[in-house]
Amino acid sequence: MKRSCRLKDMPVLLRRVYRYVCAAAAIACCLAPVAAYAVPQRPTLLVDIDHRPATSLNGAWHYIVDPYRVGWGFNPDKPNVYGYGRNAHYTPNGPLVQYDFSTSPTLRVPGDWNTQKRSLFFYEGMVWYQRNFKWHVTPHTHVFLHFGSANYKAHVFVNGKHVCDHEGGFTPFDCEVTNVLHDGSNYVVVAVDNRRAKQYIPALVYDWWDYGGLTGNVSLVQVPDSYIDGYSLQLKRDTPAGAPAQLYGYVHLVDAAAGTRVTLRIPELHITEHAETNAEGRASFSFAAPALERW
Repeated sequence: MKRSCRLKDMPVLLRRVYRYVCAAAAIACCLAPVAAYAVPQRPTLLVDIDHRPATSLNGAWHYIVDPYRVGWGFNPDKPNVYGYGRNAHYTPNGPLVQYDFSTSPTLRVPGDWNTQKRSLFFYEGMVWYQRNFKWHVTPHTHVFLHFGSANYKAHVFVNGKHVCDHEGGFTPFDCEVTNVLHDGSNYVVVAVDNRRAKQYIPALVYDWWDYGGLTGNVSLVQVPDSYIDGYSLQLKRDTPAGAPAQLYGYVHLVDAAAGTRVTLRIPELHITEHAETNAEGRASFSFAAPALERW
């Protein structure tokens, strides 16, 4: 009479080998999905975003409420590559997929989820947003995905790539997506989490409600190979009485060769100044503004 092989029937050495093989397989299954995601970049902040050419992604976004963080995975620091950031769809005879953004309801962006859906009025946790969009890839440009605000933590995925994370519900941020965009159809997925913690702002107890969601405008911003990512211009203090006002500041260019000419114009004061970038891409200015009327 045949009987199935049981672990207790195996010799001691064979049992140990069997356990090691099973443990190694389990570890490999857990680690492989995590390793497949590259480390996301740190978000940046482009100055003067409202005056740059942009493509709006505002409007209806599909969403999935995820109170148990199923779409993220068990590692709080890294998303599972088989999570919701992949934007997977069920296919007959394919792998098991237990979500589908294309059949999920929608929320308006910009806007919080608490006041748009009665069932979410008191919800605190993770919500996944998704939207499809078209894009034409243009050579010699950089493209940034701009968020006016996302409360409180945001994790951004474009075409299945984890591109950036941001913490802080009231500040804008930009993720460069130049190398992950396709010519034609694309998609973006954002996991937003408004859970409170003592180290967050606001903390555990405060006197307003912590509305969650993509609460600011979302857009794609395209800039040339060399572009301005920061500048400052301000009035110099302690100018002697009767002397003309002095202005100083800088313009910073990304990927600009040393010696690149930068022109600053203030038409209302009839001022045109020139400067050249140093090796770090910074061009400094300092000049008199005789026509400036102080308050």
